[in-house]
Amino acid sequence: MKINKIISKYIQKIFASIFLFSLVLCSCKKVDLPNEQAKLLIGRWDWYKTLDKVYSGTFDISADNDIVFKENGKFIDRDWKVFTAHEEYHVEVGYEPSTGNEINTIKYSRTLPNTFKVSNDTLYMYILVGVRTKIYVRK
Repeated sequence: MKINKIISKYIQKIFASIFLFSLVLCSCKKVDLPNEQAKLLIGRWDWYKTLDKVYSGTFDISADNDIVFKENGKFIDRDWKVFTAHEEYHVEVGYEPSTGNEINTIKYSRTLPNTFKVSNDTLYMYILVGVRTKIYVRK
């Protein structure tokens, strides 16, 4: 009886160790970023403005909206401290049909993809290509 308890505790410790090792291993992975432009995406970005051709306007709201792209492939979107989205992302390289130029696309685990470019610590996210552009500045 005593041997069974010792074996049972030993097995529990083995499973706990395997579980903790798996957590550490998963948290260390890095997202594959295919080019230098994509590597500039990593970091925290504060929302600056949204350009929208449908409504013919610009939304300039000073708000607490920011997004974070982490090296481990995690994405956080904090929207005015009311809603926070957490999901995974990766970046793929594609080509613009009209010009043939290379363009990066962020593919999320749960939401629609966005194309983007980074220039001078400014992130331009094309939500609906040719219709809506969200502009962020590096924090």
